[in-house]
Amino acid sequence: MKRLMITMLIFALCMTACSAMAQGAEDFVPNTRNIPAALEEIPEAYLQPTEQAGTMVRLDYTTWESFTYEEKTHQLNKTAWVYLPYGYSDENTYNVFYFMHGGWSNETTQLGTDERPSYLKHVIDHAIADGKMQPMIIVCPTYNNTSPEDSGDYGLAIQLTDQYHNELLYDLMPAVEGKYSTYAEDTTPEGLEASRDHRGFGGFSMGSVTTWRTFEHCLPYFRYFMPSSGNLTTDARYMDAIVDYYGYDWNDYFIFACSGTSDFVYLIDMLDETPQIFSTVLDRLPQRILENQSLMVDAVAGATVSSNGFIAAVRDAIEQSGGNPAAFDRPAAKSDAHEADVVVVGGGTSGSAAAARAAEQGAKVVLIEKSARLGGAGALSSEPMTFGAQIQLDAGIEFDTARPSRIG
Repeated sequence: MKRLMITMLIFALCMTACSAMAQGAEDFVPNTRNIPAALEEIPEAYLQPTEQAGTMVRLDYTTWESFTYEEKTHQLNKTAWVYLPYGYSDENTYNVFYFMHGGWSNETTQLGTDERPSYLKHVIDHAIADGKMQPMIIVCPTYNNTSPEDSGDYGLAIQLTDQYHNELLYDLMPAVEGKYSTYAEDTTPEGLEASRDHRGFGGFSMGSVTTWRTFEHCLPYFRYFMPSSGNLTTDARYMDAIVDYYGYDWNDYFIFACSGTSDFVYLIDMLDETPQIFSTVLDRLPQRILENQSLMVDAVAGATVSSNGFIAAVRDAIEQSGGNPAAFDRPAAKSDAHEADVVVVGGGTSGSAAAARAAEQGAKVVLIEKSARLGGAGALSSEPMTFGAQIQLDAGIEFDTARPSRIG
């Protein structure tokens, strides 16, 4: 999982935040899409330190408590870790990328510290040394507010990501770009806006939500965005409205959104659930939700616990994306009536056989089964459940009960 995460992040960093922003001011081409057709696995050597290593620098700055930011009554002292590429010099000008952590994390999670650099920091060092990535400044901040544990509180973290733009624009960016050599001629909002072509923001999970919030609130100050494994909304009209609000066009920004197969949304198959039962939930429930645009759909009979868990996950996903789950709490449409010559209640082994025989005789049959699949317990069994039963003996089937064997 570590390897997958590193691969995903460095690819996005190199291709989005670097290749697109790497050119000097005189030959810069906005939104350059120099993205390869396939990912490459990172060499093992990239996970180790390199001689041409960048420097991790601790940056302390002051800001204000997030929820009362405008009142400026509660000042906070915060820290960000800044990556300076190997050979950094104030004589050169650098693109800058703000890189936010996810839940249950802090400003040291992504690239580490000067004493404990992360694997990703080593990968970036190697990528720059090998010419795969242009030298750039990477800032690792935190949306944690009054406690380093804030990111571990999901409900609080969601609110903090929506407030973070104040600190970002008025405190962190001036602290970083007033100290290090970026394309910002000054750190006023006007100066930061004038240099937006050389600035990006990205993050993982809750940091991805922060990225979308930055797109929402700070689009005039950033051109490049790398949301990874997190969303703000599935409403494209809302996202369009953000762009329209600022008077931008489609080519005035660039988004590289990514996720990975080890993301939590792909781990449903790891649940300790009978595969036949849960696969039916996946087959049926998403379609019910989409067709009815409602979370008040019937659970899949025989898989109530799995159905409720799936609906809860969808509800949580809507909330994570910035939506309102309560808007989908509306009654689902009811099924149409059916007419039949024969109605068989119960689709187990006997009921299924009876319904099939009636249909063979020309009857119009409706078979009612509460579970998601026909066959009852027989649909879940893969081995004989009885040895030496009288019905088997009468049919001439004999078993050596001392040496039971697999059938089928």
